[in-house]
Amino acid sequence: LDIMTNLKFAAHFYLTHTIQSVRLTFSPICGIIATNINQIGIYLSTRTDNMKELTESMTTWLAGHGIAEWLIPFIVSLFPLIELRGGIIAARLINMDLWKAIWVCMLGNIIPIPFILLFIDKIFDFIKKKEVPILCKIVVNLEKKALNKSGTMEKGEFFFLLFFVGIPLPGTGAWTGSLIAVLRRIPLKKSIPAIFLGLCLASAIMCVLCYGFPEVFAKMFG
Repeated sequence: LDIMTNLKFAAHFYLTHTIQSVRLTFSPICGIIATNINQIGIYLSTRTDNMKELTESMTTWLAGHGIAEWLIPFIVSLFPLIELRGGIIAARLINMDLWKAIWVCMLGNIIPIPFILLFIDKIFDFIKKKEVPILCKIVVNLEKKALNKSGTMEKGEFFFLLFFVGIPLPGTGAWTGSLIAVLRRIPLKKSIPAIFLGLCLASAIMCVLCYGFPEVFAKMFG
């Protein structure tokens, strides 16, 4: 079951033909930019493959150790980087019902978020004060990556978080989105609904990709 094949093919087709058009139409400088876009596309494709392979390995291992079926996507969704998108993949691999998969994966992904929003900055400050070399380095790297992903975000914080969490690309998701919200001091009344709606969007996208549009449509309107 190769869940992400259609997505990868479409992305590769689009990027390839976009690059060709840019190179033929614009200057050599644009050709350099297009080459970088191609490299980004290859990178994203590789990261997607890695996530899918990791999800499949986790699903196989959990199923082989007698873990209850509904717990498998729940556990997968708990993990950072994999999160809900990996949970939906796991649910599809074990042929879980669509609606059940959505609720189980949403719950698994949501559980860690309040702890990140409320306590991660205090934990980071504690680690920095204790000056443990390895842990301090990890904390600094996490902060840098989160801030780099958010760029110079000043306005549109709500929609930035919503789409950052909601579009299932490597490096995005509720964990990183929550960390960005904390580091950028985004108020909880804005960050919580944005992250929740982002999870809903990610769930919808992943369900269409993994279960197929006809099945999703039938479940919703059938």
